[in-house]
Amino acid sequence: MRTAEEHAQAAREAREQAGQQNNSHPQEESIPDGFSPIDYLNAGIHEEDILIGDGFLERRSTLITIAQSGVGKSSAATQTCCCWACGQGGTRAFDLNPFNGPLRIVMIQNEDSRNDLHRQSLIVDGLNFDKADRALIADNFKIFTVRGKIGNNAIGSVRAILDKTSGCDILVLNPMSAYAEGDLSRTEDCVMFLYALWSPVLDDYDCGGWLLHHTPKTTGDRRKKQKEWTTFDYMYSGAGAATITNYGRAIVTVDPVGNSTTFAWRAAKRFRESGWPLSVQHYKWNVLESGCRLWVPASIAESSEAKRTSGKTLQDFYNLVPATLEPIPKDSLERIALDDHEFTRREYRSFLADAFNGSTPDALRLYEWQIYNPEGGHYVAICRKPQPDDEKPEAIKARIKQQKLAESKILKMPKPDQA
Repeated sequence: MRTAEEHAQAAREAREQAGQQNNSHPQEESIPDGFSPIDYLNAGIHEEDILIGDGFLERRSTLITIAQSGVGKSSAATQTCCCWACGQGGTRAFDLNPFNGPLRIVMIQNEDSRNDLHRQSLIVDGLNFDKADRALIADNFKIFTVRGKIGNNAIGSVRAILDKTSGCDILVLNPMSAYAEGDLSRTEDCVMFLYALWSPVLDDYDCGGWLLHHTPKTTGDRRKKQKEWTTFDYMYSGAGAATITNYGRAIVTVDPVGNSTTFAWRAAKRFRESGWPLSVQHYKWNVLESGCRLWVPASIAESSEAKRTSGKTLQDFYNLVPATLEPIPKDSLERIALDDHEFTRREYRSFLADAFNGSTPDALRLYEWQIYNPEGGHYVAICRKPQPDDEKPEAIKARIKQQKLAESKILKMPKPDQA
């Protein structure tokens, strides 16, 4: 296993070689050596390349974290990097554990002010790092603010910073969208930034990358569909082209659970290598008296309560039924709930069953009506009051039958002139 000094030397040699190639006159393309599966098999696992987990993040590969604006990506990254810088993992680092001791980290950030960075740095006190840990954090974790540069210019600044710090183990970009040139929804622009600009930096400096990324603008249709997403759907929850997901070797998404203050952290890609027992873990904000905002695990009870309030309520569903006590066709109610009010089909069925349950309070009870259809069969409708017996199809049919019978008797009666 290579030491930190050996990694630094390898990075220097790679940069020198890259510089010689860039400064030289045009020459034939340098073709890399090819290796067979037998070669890779015989070489075994290069443990010196593993940075986090059991290969969750490795050198020359990238972790992408996707979350909405304002969720706390920057604070989470600062908290995690402080832990990694002194070789710590566990729940304070979202159970993403360094593979082999302290890591040297460089974060390039754009959006946070000096005061924002101070507030985020309060986690050093909040997590009670001791003197030795603080010394490691001071030496191993550096934050640089780079603004006004995108594309090639931004990458040039990143390279200059890494030259100044003699490289690093993990390079963090916060957020990616601040430094990518063009439109991230275009595959061509994503390929240019990620494959042509970002990857060579990781190769030349022999480090792993961590990109913080936003979700697209939230819409009602997206929220509705997200309730039925699988883990594979969450991989593609970031703003921009699918190329971003394809590029990331590991992906973590952060999403609020309903209207609660609990957040679902999901290892959407490379879960098995993360070391997590489950692909989803729940965390919440804990605000200390000092003003420090820490990410801490949510309890089982808090997670359960968050899930319970994750969607609509029975009251929301009840309100869709006319207060005039007139029945509404069941298929119309379903359309209104799913299309106009963003209920999922599962929520619709669940709330309908709850509303029919005899133990539900009268103020939330709904009743199924059978509406007579003269053409045969009957329609199903929903109403806030029970259906009167005399309005049920059987009663209506009986009345119609009696009426026809009475009309038949009248027709059979002899006319006066025939008496």
